[in-house]
Amino acid sequence: MAARAALNTWLGKLDTYAKELYTMHSVIQNLKPGMELLHAVSANIVKDSAEEAGAAAKKAGLHSCAHVKRWEYLVPD
Repeated sequence: MAARAALNTWLGKLDTYAKELYTMHSVIQNLKPGMELLHAVSANIVKDSAEEAGAAAKKAGLHSCAHVKRWEYLVPD
């Protein structure tokens, strides 16, 4: 049961990460000069979400998924 709970936690963190990436994609498309702070804050939120997902992956025993520094950002379709 603990393994299942850890997996569900990771999936929840992964979902949050995906949503934050989508939000950042929308922000980038609508940026105008002078909005650099918004971009920086958005990027930091995504970074934090990735780190949380990585920590949850490690707790679930998913070691390769825990190496978030190697994750690549994919451009949504």
